[in-house]
Amino acid sequence: MPRTFADMILEPSLTLGTGIYELQGAAIGYRAFSAAYVTGDQPYYVVRNSLDTKFEINRGGTYTFAGGTGTLTRNVLYSSNSNSPVLWQIDDHPLAVYCPRSADSDEGNINGWLSPIRNALIRFGLWWKKDAPAVGTNLLSVYDGTVDIPFVHMNTATHVLTLDGALGGASIVASATPPATPHTSQLWFNSNEASLYVWYNDGNTTQWVPAMPIPAPGQPQRIKRTRFNSNGTFTPDVDCLYGYVTGKGGGAGGASVGVASANTYGTSSGGEGNTVIKHFVRADVLPTVAVTIGAGGAANAVGGDTRFGTLLTAKGGAAIIDWTTPGPAVTVGNIGDEIIYGVTGGTGMLGTPSTMWSWGASGGGAGGAPGTLTSSSYKYGSNGTPNSGGGGGGACATAADGAITGGTGGSGYLTVVEHLKPVA
Repeated sequence: MPRTFADMILEPSLTLGTGIYELQGAAIGYRAFSAAYVTGDQPYYVVRNSLDTKFEINRGGTYTFAGGTGTLTRNVLYSSNSNSPVLWQIDDHPLAVYCPRSADSDEGNINGWLSPIRNALIRFGLWWKKDAPAVGTNLLSVYDGTVDIPFVHMNTATHVLTLDGALGGASIVASATPPATPHTSQLWFNSNEASLYVWYNDGNTTQWVPAMPIPAPGQPQRIKRTRFNSNGTFTPDVDCLYGYVTGKGGGAGGASVGVASANTYGTSSGGEGNTVIKHFVRADVLPTVAVTIGAGGAANAVGGDTRFGTLLTAKGGAAIIDWTTPGPAVTVGNIGDEIIYGVTGGTGMLGTPSTMWSWGASGGGAGGAPGTLTSSSYKYGSNGTPNSGGGGGGACATAADGAITGGTGGSGYLTVVEHLKPVA
């Protein structure tokens, strides 16, 4: 790697104009450039005239040694000629070409080369990139001669060091609340719980998960389950470490028969509500979480959504498209880690009393039974089972009947499973 600095280097030069410096050998009491540099090195050097009225500071010029003498190309950083190459005259001779101390180098050594961009003096090694990735967070990088490799982030407000996520390694932060901008594989020691978490990507989502969720030998795992069949508020157990929520949307209502006809109508049924699972850590559910249970849809209507705050949304079942066509599964608007789409409703049928019996379709999931002509008491579609998310059954009617109503969908539900601290 090209060398930049050296001590006690001074050679005179009789160079004219703005060309390459031809060196004359070491001055008395000093060393020649060849004593510290080889061909291809890039010395940081200064040139001054004999009257000490003109100067050039060069950085990045190349030294060449051949035939017992050396030369230096120019790459002017500062000069008495408005930072351009100085046009040397005979009256300036002899020129003094030497390696000085560098204020930039001294400053960099003091402040760790803290700067928004890497200083050109750095050929290899460590430097701090200022305000990366955000103001108040500086990034220690390693320059390998070609690219900068991120290493450690330093937060000047919290005085915390964390390994950069690109390294794939783990770093640890101890605090009562999770780090605002965690890196992959970062560890967080929750000082309120005395519990360790890791910022983990499971392939679908990234979240805090317990680093050591298994109880110590002899300590049985403690689990607490809470079920909601109606709206309410979830308050985590004081010993809750982490857990998961399962939500079920309300089922859609079955189709109705609106008018009498010479035909026999068996209508389509409502779809089942979706099931969504969401994992959480204690910090996600503090202090409480609002719970909304999706209502079963009325005849021809969609089921209601089940929600666990903003962490989970399980969409209700799809309403019928028309009396013979059930709606497709609702794939948009669900929020969670795992989504199981509800069973779609059944398809309606059409026939004539002289050739066949017709019946409405069963609701999706734990849905209501269909209406049927085998007994007049079953012409109305049955309702879905409460707190099952099942769809309502489709109605059935003949020319002798008036409007027949489809079944109402079953309401949804939500369960919370908490993993608790082992008993001491």
